[in-house]
Amino acid sequence: MTTYIVTTLADEALSSDQPFDAAREAADGTGLSLREALDLANALTGSDEIVFHPDLANGRVTLTGNALQITSDVTIEGDAAGDGTSSIILDGGYRSRVLEVFAGDAAISDVDITRGGLGLRDERGFGDGGGVTIAAEAELTIADARIYRNGAGDFAGSLGGGIYNEGTLRLTGSEVFQNSAGFSRSSSDGGGVANAGMLIIENTLISDNATAGRILGGGGGILNSGTTLATNVLFTGNVGLEGSAINNSGTMVLSGATITGNTPTPTSFGTPDAVWNTGQMTFVHSTITANTGAEIENRAELTLINSIVTEAPGAVITKIGQNIVGSALFDGDLQSGEVQSEDIFANIGQDGPVLADNGGTLPTLLLRASELNPALDAGDPALAVDATGMPLMTDARGAGFARTVDLPYTGATGNGLADLGALELRLDAADTLAFNDTVLPVLSYGGGQDRGTFDVSGSAGRLIQGENAWNHLLVDYEVTPDTILTFRLEAEGQAEIYGIGFDNDDDPESETYFQLGGTQRNFGLQDFNIGIENSTSAEFFQIPVGEYFTGQFDRLVFVTDQDAPGPVSQDPAASIWSDVALFEDGPRVRLNGALENVQSYSAQQDRGTATIFDNGFTLVQDSNSWKRIDIDYQVTEKTLLTFDFDSSNQGELHAIGFENDDVPDGDTFFTLLGTQDGFGIRDFYDTSVIADGPLSYEIPVGDYFTGRFDSLVLATDQDVGEGADSFWFDLTLTESL
Repeated sequence: MTTYIVTTLADEALSSDQPFDAAREAADGTGLSLREALDLANALTGSDEIVFHPDLANGRVTLTGNALQITSDVTIEGDAAGDGTSSIILDGGYRSRVLEVFAGDAAISDVDITRGGLGLRDERGFGDGGGVTIAAEAELTIADARIYRNGAGDFAGSLGGGIYNEGTLRLTGSEVFQNSAGFSRSSSDGGGVANAGMLIIENTLISDNATAGRILGGGGGILNSGTTLATNVLFTGNVGLEGSAINNSGTMVLSGATITGNTPTPTSFGTPDAVWNTGQMTFVHSTITANTGAEIENRAELTLINSIVTEAPGAVITKIGQNIVGSALFDGDLQSGEVQSEDIFANIGQDGPVLADNGGTLPTLLLRASELNPALDAGDPALAVDATGMPLMTDARGAGFARTVDLPYTGATGNGLADLGALELRLDAADTLAFNDTVLPVLSYGGGQDRGTFDVSGSAGRLIQGENAWNHLLVDYEVTPDTILTFRLEAEGQAEIYGIGFDNDDDPESETYFQLGGTQRNFGLQDFNIGIENSTSAEFFQIPVGEYFTGQFDRLVFVTDQDAPGPVSQDPAASIWSDVALFEDGPRVRLNGALENVQSYSAQQDRGTATIFDNGFTLVQDSNSWKRIDIDYQVTEKTLLTFDFDSSNQGELHAIGFENDDVPDGDTFFTLLGTQDGFGIRDFYDTSVIADGPLSYEIPVGDYFTGRFDSLVLATDQDVGEGADSFWFDLTLTESL
């Protein structure tokens, strides 16, 4: 293999002297040009490589009126700097195509291909493929490239504003945008790409391309009459009739495709739709929504697999796995439910779901994090394949975003692990909020209410809601007459409602919400409405929820409601929530580091008190104090109970044990100290604790008994006299390895 190093950006041709000599060509003129290097490679047999001198990094090669031509096996690498950050611009100057591939197996990467053929509406182009053409016998790979502002045009009609392919084209990691095909009075198709051969696309953006023509102008993004296999591709902003994004009359398989925001050509003729299909077309894990006109006009064979199409296509379609089609959820061909777009997507604008940077190389449509979202965990992962039939390892964002992520707090149950559509929702640390000494995912309350944004900052410590945000935590909590809710709230701007409440569905009931501020005064309980928007700093709230209502609730809901935008001069409404806790009135002690409620074991046994110190790590009992901690724990053969214990005055019984009722069973208690004999397991009895304490204890509970218990009981019993005490520190209940 010969490597040619391009040393000039000038578009110089080979000298007429024969035979061709690379050294001589490099020495004449201003150096070895790309055109000279290509002509040398075309003249020789075998594979060749063309690279650019580092001094040419990010330079522009402006052609002088003739396209660059490839007729051999050649690789062109445009990253002159060699660090993945630079490219070479190949500029047709609106005087010719940029690249013509007639034969060979060629590859070109890290280049911009621009201003080939027709670049402006009133200029004449040069037939098919304004930027690149690939002949039937040729193969071309384009990687990490940008093909833009090229135009195909002919008075008799043309194909492929950016690219026209009759051979084999592999397009990966690239962008095809702002290309056009046709004149205002002619019929042309394939604004971005026209394919009549084999086209393989991966991780590519196809946007803002256009077709022209009063009667026809199909495939604003792609016109396919051959075979196209596309994986992880975004079509948006394209313009055309009979498929503003895609016009297919051949065979087309798309996996991980997002088709949104495409619009019809402004003309009175033709059919406005995003996808026009008269061939064989399959969508796998794809999302088609929020396009102007019909989402899909199907007139032949269409198959949907684990996909979302928010408007029912025409004609008969084959549905495999779970699909959302129009307002219905399908399991195969059987309708299994109803759905609205607001239930599926997180960011809903005036015209529907909105693209956003959710990580990865391409913008995507974020799914709503809600246990009511029918798209989550609904798809059979065995059906998740790319356009070539291989297992689909990533979602539409590419590397680093796995295709199957099971969401423990949301989504369907059963065999489904893959989300429907192009994106796989995952809840990471950035989506969780600290609650009761644990962290829980922040979920969308419901599509009808939640149209705002949220962020979590400060190591899951603060939930920040943007205007019109309704979010919730799945708490599964029994609100009793003793339930207390505490939190801090800081408000910015002016919302209609700042509030917090409890719910079991996405239909808010005013009787279980507390309004804290806002201009709207007819929603929620008003006893804690302090006009939070007028405070200059965070306010601390302690709400005795159980004094207002009781019952079992799944959700704790945070509300920053602003249906109508405020004045232009006013900042958007926002809420900052922190230090959120829900507990029963009374002391709380730490077990395994988490705060747990301490309650009376029984009225018959418990006639003493317990006091909490050190932020819950220390519990002190006095005479005749029997307290319980709710645990709901399965004691196994490997269960370990560890703690530190001290006492300054011995009573009748100092013990710790496990129970399911209010009648103590000595077989499940460990007696550590006391004058009373005959109760509890005494293997850890040690009177030296009075003089030498505190002592550390590690009790292998599973060596003595097993079973499920709902309470861990702490006892300091002294029926006669007073003065006995117990000090409990650092309680933990774990399983040994």
